[in-house]
Amino acid sequence: MTAKYPKGTEWRIWDLHVHSPASANYIGSWEEFIQQLGNSKCAVIGINDYTSVAGYKEVRRRLDDPAEAHKGNEAYQEALKKLRAKTLLPVVEFRMNTVLQNKNSKSGTRLNFHIIFSDAVKADDIETFIKGLTVKDAMIGSRYDDPKFLLNDVSLNFDDTVKKLNADATFKDKFLLWLPYDEYGGLDDIDPKADKYFKEGLTKAADILGSSNEKQRFFFLCKNEKFKPEEYAEWFGGPKPCIKGSDTHNASHEIGRLK
Repeated sequence: MTAKYPKGTEWRIWDLHVHSPASANYIGSWEEFIQQLGNSKCAVIGINDYTSVAGYKEVRRRLDDPAEAHKGNEAYQEALKKLRAKTLLPVVEFRMNTVLQNKNSKSGTRLNFHIIFSDAVKADDIETFIKGLTVKDAMIGSRYDDPKFLLNDVSLNFDDTVKKLNADATFKDKFLLWLPYDEYGGLDDIDPKADKYFKEGLTKAADILGSSNEKQRFFFLCKNEKFKPEEYAEWFGGPKPCIKGSDTHNASHEIGRLK
């Protein structure tokens, strides 16, 4: 029997925060995006768009269409071929409808949260779920096709959204919650005095936290001996991984590498 990984354990590069042309303010074409993905060093890529899986769905369409292999120039065709060997995950970036006092300024914090779906979940099912979400007393519906609306006007109740996903057999146990910490729209901006329990509740709910800070990662892995295990358990439940994606919105930027 031939081993799937004859070299044994290997480090592989992942980037779970790669925006596509389906995101508002993206710079580049679909053909350029495919080349960006295919030519990257990443083994796993999360195609991440605002309240949408349109980018992931379009890439999957191109990969699954046999005729696509003969379209475009040679560079596009070669990139598409390379991309078929990679793992792609649908990732959706949402905004919470809760605006909280910022611990560092008088302005409010508009918190973000990301849902990393398993690639076993169909893009059409995620799309249907998103279209059924309510924004300002109306379902998203046909407004799903408006990238600027999805970025600027959609904000959701975090708890309700997660409860709906868990109540649906299509999604239950097939997604991870990724909340930024010391990043844009992150939990670190929440005032621990004014909103202590809310902050701890969100941190506990997260499967993954967004940070590239070494001390922060060490802390969330419960490895700082200054604190007791029961303190970690109270604050966020137990060890949690931290990740950082490129958050690229430009086809000319390298993915799998921090700016």
